[in-house]
Formats: sequence, structure tokens, C-alpha cells
Amino acid sequence: MQFQTLAQKLLEIEKYSSRLKMTHLLAQLWQATNPDEANLIANLIQGQLRPAYNSLEFALSEKMVGRALAKLALANGGLTAAGGVSVDLFGETDEKATLELIKKKQRETGDWGETARAIVGDLHLERQKDLDISQVYADLEQIAMVGGEGSQEEKLRLLAQLYARLDPDSAKVVTRIVIGKLRLGFSLMTILDSLSWAGTGMKSETKVLEEIYQKKADVGLLAASYLKLLQELPGESEKRLTKLAQTYQLQWGVPLVAALCQRLNTAHDIIEKMTQVIAEPKYDGMRVQIHLRRQGEEVIVKAFTRNLEDVSAMFPELPALGKNLPIKEAIFDSEAVGFNVKTGQMLPFQETMTRRRKHGVAQKSQELPIKFFIFDVLYLDGNDLINTPLSERKKILAKIISDTTWSVLAPFIVTQDAVILHQYHQTQLKAGLEGMVAKQFNSIYQSGRKGWTWVKIKEDEGSCGKLNDTLDLVVMGYYYGKGKRHDFGLGAFLVGVPDGKGNYLSISKIGTGLSDEQFRELKQKSAPLEVKEAPAAYQVNKIIRPDVWLAPELVAEIAADEMTKSSIHTSGYGLRFPRLVRWRDDKTPDQATDTEQLKEIKIA
Repeated sequence: MQFQTLAQKLLEIEKYSSRLKMTHLLAQLWQATNPDEANLIANLIQGQLRPAYNSLEFALSEKMVGRALAKLALANGGLTAAGGVSVDLFGETDEKATLELIKKKQRETGDWGETARAIVGDLHLERQKDLDISQVYADLEQIAMVGGEGSQEEKLRLLAQLYARLDPDSAKVVTRIVIGKLRLGFSLMTILDSLSWAGTGMKSETKVLEEIYQKKADVGLLAASYLKLLQELPGESEKRLTKLAQTYQLQWGVPLVAALCQRLNTAHDIIEKMTQVIAEPKYDGMRVQIHLRRQGEEVIVKAFTRNLEDVSAMFPELPALGKNLPIKEAIFDSEAVGFNVKTGQMLPFQETMTRRRKHGVAQKSQELPIKFFIFDVLYLDGNDLINTPLSERKKILAKIISDTTWSVLAPFIVTQDAVILHQYHQTQLKAGLEGMVAKQFNSIYQSGRKGWTWVKIKEDEGSCGKLNDTLDLVVMGYYYGKGKRHDFGLGAFLVGVPDGKGNYLSISKIGTGLSDEQFRELKQKSAPLEVKEAPAAYQVNKIIRPDVWLAPELVAEIAADEMTKSSIHTSGYGLRFPRLVRWRDDKTPDQATDTEQLKEIKIA
């Protein structure tokens, strides 16, 4: 497929706010896609080169994109008024003057993508008309991989060269990808829906596609496998999905989608719902999926967060952990918790997250040691264990893991008694933990927040106000501030919840309960997420529309005194006295509290 065809399809999708329309247009794109290109396309339409677990960043700012466009213009006769870009009175063509003209154009359009489209369209370039997706992808990958001394100038040179080969529409899309602002407003579920539509003309295969994806969280690989089978088995849905499930299997080095907790109010509710449970402490740490592989004397380690990001560099202890285990290859689920060397006390989540850095990791690891509380094994020496009952996985885990300086076999109890479960929960709270997690005794490992296999309660937490739990909410936009808050650039923000169907519904406007530093941090986190219009997935009442919309990427943990019914918020609920507890950089929007979970919370 020519890259121009892809660009035009994406710009067509941009015109629509209807998720159904987006799904249909993406389905058309898949139907015109060669399976060999599907992996590249799946990543490019998400504005990335590779999936989160194998991320490759461009490290190019908007300012650098402006400089690349200036280099392009200077090498091709300068700018003219034809494209709406005017030169100054003296016709200066040096880089500084040209860059000022490009910045002026950007201020007019408010969009670097549209600016690039105008500049490229204004220049007389010998464009390569048959430039295909793999060629553009290779050029983008080369730009992203440049490193070392002089890398920024080399990136600019390569980007300017790529612009010289692109048509205006392609230049617009490439620019948005490079600066991380493609954001067309569709989610992973929209992509899965569109694949199903491409094969069947309806969403009938989406559920199975989602279940298969959760084993190996790489939608590009899934799209390529699915489209290939679509060619081999047209019109044979059952055979196609069966073969896909057989061939698209769990793979070492590619994360599974993490299992997440549902919420119930009491131990009695849990036992009534689940009968027999394995109860474990709920640590205030960072969820880490550990992939270990032994190659001779060397141990290869990968570690992934719950949002599928590779954080292996954050934990230099892990290779040492692997040397003590009697395994060749394994995948574990764990909680990484920082601890105080002198007292042995576990540290809160915020301190553990200070390990997350690009430089000085080794020094920080000495200052802030980590313990990995390992509570599950999902794969062992070639055997997929996710469909093995939890009770059996616990027995397997006990044979492998022994307590070391860095690792601990997470303790647990087995019970059918609500009184014992309640006492266990209270014991964890008194120990300074977040309570306990109850897991159905013989459950399989079920990714996401599906069914009632994992349940948590966090009663009696002081930060939760009168609600029995905090809520993880998606930041949808912000409102301009007045007075002192004007200096922060914002005075309040709007939060919402996913509805499980790809939409986000508002639940609260939050303008109190933040320190000055938290307001500044919110502004900093918001800047790269700002979009000109409300994302298509947002459902917000007109009377509370924020001044600035944000793409659905930032998750905040919010405490409140009460949750009440609301006619203003589209979720049907509102919060009384909401306040920010912390930012959840380790969570993706689809892992936020959803509308089904809200139903489990007591209404004031």
C-alpha cells in the first residue's frame, strides 16, 4: 500500500466523531491491506513505530520539527506566498528567518501537522509518488534509532530528506507521528472491532479477538495473523478463530495483559460471590510482570508494567534473581515494592516509582532496594499455565521461588469463611498495606477486569474519605484558572470513567485538594496531551465542557467523601469533595475504574 493512501484514510477518519464510522473506515483500510504490511499499519495508526513493550521513541520536539521544515525549505528555493506563507519585506532566506516564518504559520494553524502540510505543499519538490508504507516506516525507524553525539542534527537531516519525498497529506501524518500527536480518537477496542468488521461486516469476532490478544499484547502481530487467515479461510469464521487461537500463543518477551481486580464491599460479599478464595496481601507497589530466560550461564530478563511498558532497566537486581531459580524460562506476576534498608519497612508507591528514570539507575537501586513479591507463575519451560487452576499454579510457584534478598514468595491463606477473610483483611491494613486481594481458588488467569476471579476491598483507608475505595479516573480536560491558578495555567480538571464500550463518561470536576506542586505537575503532564477538539470517545454534557481537551492517556487516583447520582455527568454519578491522591502513570485509561465498578460502590 502506498503511504499516501494510508495518510488520506487517516485524515478521513479524523473528520468523524462517531466511533462506528471510524470502525467502518478502519475496516476498509484492513480490507485493502496486505497481511505483510498489517504489523506496520497497526502501529502507525496508533502514532507509534512499535508496541509499548518494545517502544522506540523519536526524541524530536516540535521545535526540532520546525527546524527540519526550515532545512527543507532552504534546500528547495525557500518559501513563497502560494502556500499561505509569506516572506518578509527583504526576502531573507537564512534558516533563522525561515524558521520564524514557519513558526508564524504554526501559530495560524495551531497544528504542526497542518503546518508541515502547508510548507511541503508550497515547495516545488520532486516527490516519490509510489512511496509505500514499508519505505516510510524504514525512514522513520532510522530517524528514531539515531543516537550519540550529533544525533539531533542527523535526525533533522533525515527528517528533512523524508519530507522532500512526501506529498502534503503524508507530511501532515508523519509530523503528527513524530511529535506524538496523531491521536485520532480510537482505542484498542476500536481496532479489534474494525478487524472483525473487515472479516464479517459486524463485531461478531471482537470478543474472541480480545481474548486472543490478551495472551500476547501486540495488536500488530494479531492484525497480521488475522488478515492472513482471512485470506486463507474467507467466510469460515469458526475455523479462522480456532486456528488463530491455536497459533497466536503466549510468547516469552511479549507481555500478557495483566489480570485486574473487581471491587466488592465486604468479606461476606466476596465469599458469597466466590465461595472459596486464596487471599493475599495487597501491596502498595508497582505491578511487574517478570520474563526470565536462561541462556547458558547468562540470565536474560524483561520486566513489564501493567500498561505493557518495558521497565527492565529499572530493576538491575532481576538477573541475580534468575540465577537462583531452577528454571530455563518463565513468566511471573509480581509486585515490586521499595523498602527501607535500615528498618526493613516497605515504602509507598510514590517512592518506589522514583526508580523510573533514564540515568543513575544503578545508584538509585542501591539507595532504594526492591523486593519482588511473586504471587503467580503464568509460563514455565515451554508450558502455558494461564488455564491451569490458580491452586495448582500456587503449588508450582512454591517449588520454584524461595525467599532471597530481592524476592519473596507472596504469602496467602485459603478460606471459605467470611469472618476469617475479614480478619485477614484487617491484619493487612494494620500492617500498613492496602488490605487484601481475594482470588477464586480454582480460577484461570483471566486478563483484564473480567468476571469475578480477583476482587479487592480497601476499607478503612484514611485517604478514601467516606467512600470505601479510591477511584482511578481518566483526565479528560482542564479549565483555565483565575488569580493564583492563572499562573499554573489551569484551575480545575475534568475526570471520567470508561464504559467498557470504548467511550469515556464524565464523573467529576476537580478544583480543590491539590497542592501548588500538583497543579504545576498536572499542567506539565497535560501539555503533550492537548487536542483541539473533544476526542470522539468522550461523552460530556455541554455545560461542563473543559476549556482544553486532553487525549485519554492520563490516569489520576481520586478520593472523595461520597458518590451521588448526577444529572450533569454522563456516567450518572458525581463525587462530593473529590481530591487527588496521586497520578497513576503505571495505569492505562482502560485500566481505570469503569462504569460497572461504580455500581458496586455505595451511593450516598
